[in-house]
Parts: sequence; structure tokens; C-alpha cells
Amino acid sequence: MSNDTFIMLVVFSGMLSLLLLGVALLGGDRTDKRTKKRAAQLRDRWNGTGHSTEAAGSLRRKEEDGLSRFFTWLPSITLLRRRLERTGRDISVGKYVVLSSLLGLFVWGLLHIVFGMGGLLAGLLAIVGGVGVPHIVIGRMANKRVNTFVRDFPESIDLIVRGLRSGLPIQEGMKVVATEGAGPIKTEFTHIAELINLGVTMEDALVETAKRLDITEFNFFVTSISLQRETGGNLAEILENISEAIRNRHMMKMKVKALSSEARASALIIGMLPVAVTLALYVMSPDYIGLLFNDFRGNIALGIALCSFTFGATVMKKMANFEI
Repeated sequence: MSNDTFIMLVVFSGMLSLLLLGVALLGGDRTDKRTKKRAAQLRDRWNGTGHSTEAAGSLRRKEEDGLSRFFTWLPSITLLRRRLERTGRDISVGKYVVLSSLLGLFVWGLLHIVFGMGGLLAGLLAIVGGVGVPHIVIGRMANKRVNTFVRDFPESIDLIVRGLRSGLPIQEGMKVVATEGAGPIKTEFTHIAELINLGVTMEDALVETAKRLDITEFNFFVTSISLQRETGGNLAEILENISEAIRNRHMMKMKVKALSSEARASALIIGMLPVAVTLALYVMSPDYIGLLFNDFRGNIALGIALCSFTFGATVMKKMANFEI
């Protein structure tokens, strides 16, 4: 390896580290003060019980390994931790950051050293590969799990309702869901049942799970139970109405997705058109378009184009997505 290549490798490592720090600083912790206050109250309450050690231990995530503790200086470590938890996989913060960095370095080395691409352009593409690709993959994994949870959640509520009408307390109904459920439903209700067995109150266990999942439908469920325990009422009827509302909301989402499929397809075609044209020119006339990859000025122009392309693709995605 030449000295120039080694210097470029060191410079790119610094750029990637600064980018990760910038993303963390811009992300911040968006948790509002009310949620933070509620979490502090829950911690104080758990610490005041005889089960504080067990409950606190059960709420620690698997990311508490050496790598994750090393990256606790990141300001948005809580947001990243919750995002990884939503996937339902054993992915710690430390592993995620290290693997993302290694992926970026691999992409840079492959493009710059193997294919001879300019250092600046290779660096930009490495940032996209090392930061953007893992972010997209984790987001898709989390969305898939959330969609599965929302799809199966009404049936789980119906199971709890049948238990209530047969005389079972709601805690036992949740344990039945943990036993009979599947996928993320089984995982989350098993976690709730374990917290209750450790001595954590049902309300606190539900609030902790709701904050971690951040799913609107589950927040409806938790709020309904909390209000019913404070004001009274027929809990079975309340949960039955919640189940019907969640089903209708899910059906509306599917209908909106179907109606907006044309707009999403158009956005995909428009977004892929520059990439397709670039690849076609590279195959048909590599000398003509090679200046973008081999010349420093071409690298700058291509970098600006990539930034503009990313911004436009993000705007089109936001326009094609509708919140229900």
C-alpha cells in the first residue's frame, strides 16, 4: 500500500467518524420532558420495592456489552438503542456502529484501491454504504416487525376480552396471549408477564413496553387499561372497541397504500432514472462519463449530484407516504 493510499485511508476514517458524530448530534434525544419525568418516577418506584435489582436487570437490553458501553458518549444512544430494539434482533449499539464503520471502509477500499475511483467520490459512496445502507436495513426490519405486531394485535386483544368475560383477571389474559401468541406478539407479552412476575405493577410494565415499542395501536391499548383502572367501567367492552378501532385503522392504511401505489411507483421510476442513465453511459461511452469518476472536479460535481439526488428522493418518499 502506497503512502498516498494510507493517508487517504486515515482521512476517510476521520471523515466517517465525524459523520457518525454529526448524525448523533443532529439526532438528539427527542423524548419530551413528560416522558422523561414518567420514566424517572418508574425507576424510583422500582427502586423502592424489594424487586428493584431483578426488575432493573430485566429492563437492561442486550446491548450492554463492552462495545456498547464504549459508544455511550453518543448523544442519541437512546434513540439508536430503541431503534435496534424495535427489530426484535440481538443487535447491540456497539455492534451496529462497528459494523457500519467496517462496511464504509470496505466500500471505500473496494472503489478507491481496487477500481481506482477518486478518493473524494469513493468517500462519498462509502458514507452512503456505511451509514445509509445499515440505516435502511434496520428501518425495514423494524417496520416489518411493527406491521406484523399491528396485524396480529386485534386477535390478541380479542383473546384477552374472552378471558375477561370468562372471569380471568387481565394479567392472566396477558399470560395466555404470551403462551398462545406468535412472533412479536408472543415476545412482547412474554416480556410484560415476566415483569409482572418480578413484582412490577401491570401499569408500569405496560408503560415501559409502550415506550420501547412506540406503536400507536399499543399506546391505545395501554391508555385504555390505565383509564379504566382509574375511572372504572367495563374493561371487556372497552378493549373490544379498541380491537375494532385497530382493525379499521389497519384496513384504512392498506386502502391508502393501494390508492397511493401509483404515486410511489412514479417516485421510484423517477428516482432510478438518473442511476440508469449513468450506468448506460458508463457502458456505452466510458471515456465520456469517466471524467466524473477520475477527475477531481468531476468528483465534486458528482458529489453535489448525489446530495441533490438523495434530497429529492427523500422529498418524493415523504410526499408518497400518508400518515393515518
